[in-house]
Amino acid sequence: MEKGGNYLVAIVSIVAVVGLVLMFNGGSDFDLGLSDSEYSEDSDSAIAGQAWRLSPKTKIKTSARVDSDSDGDGYTILQGDCDDSDASLNPGTEWFEDRDEDGYGLYATITTACEQPTGYVLVRGDCNDMDSSLSPDATEICDWIDNDCDGLMDDEDPSRSITFSDVSSYGQYYGDADGDGYGNTGIRDQFCSHPGEGWVENEEDCDDRDASILDSC
Repeated sequence: MEKGGNYLVAIVSIVAVVGLVLMFNGGSDFDLGLSDSEYSEDSDSAIAGQAWRLSPKTKIKTSARVDSDSDGDGYTILQGDCDDSDASLNPGTEWFEDRDEDGYGLYATITTACEQPTGYVLVRGDCNDMDSSLSPDATEICDWIDNDCDGLMDDEDPSRSITFSDVSSYGQYYGDADGDGYGNTGIRDQFCSHPGEGWVENEEDCDDRDASILDSC
């Protein structure tokens, strides 16, 4: 009886030790069967919903995946990144108010957000947010206004349209190299207003190299 009793005590001791090991190890390990490369945002959500069933090892894997910065913008999903595949979208993204809805916002009116706020756009550069006809996409015409928001207007802007209708003294002018008041039909351009010396409104010069020839052709 003494020897059998010793065996019984030994068995009970072993069972107790195994129980303690299992208790401190968080119970039986729940293996999802996913490799690191198979983890995705969907699997993260599913895993998070069953966190109580996971072992500590699996929970660490899940946390590391959600806390990664895949697009390298300095923000993780846990830090509020709404699209970890697009570096241009994060909590620090600047949005510009676009009141006239022309697709361009003002430099001065800025808010930061991960997702696009109502009435804001990513592109800035508007020079008048109360007039949708004025934006970097507009065509420069003769109206004493900076239509395309590049800081230049009318004849100052080399991109001005040459087929516009306007409200100024627009016209076609001809070069007058010899200064005789008659223009060269081969040198012409359109201007919002008279371009000054060297240009006339007619194309009647027979020889723009000789000012003594004053008769019109």
